[in-house]
Amino acid sequence: LTWTVVAHSIFVIIFTLANFQEVKECAIHCMGLVIATLGDNLKNELGICLPILLERLRNEITRLTAVKVY
Repeated sequence: LTWTVVAHSIFVIIFTLANFQEVKECAIHCMGLVIATLGDNLKNELGICLPILLERLRNEITRLTAVKVY
């Protein structure tokens, strides 16, 4: 199991619109932890992760969770 697989799994949860709000919030929190802990190892994925978190900051529903990540 590589960290890119973990990051990809979190991406899928964040992008899925049918998830419950609590699941999305946990996925956003996990993505923040993965970036903070393994950012240097996710060089290629950072270009995908950071715009997703920025998009979540712009969303009124997920904004608070995304702010807590930063």
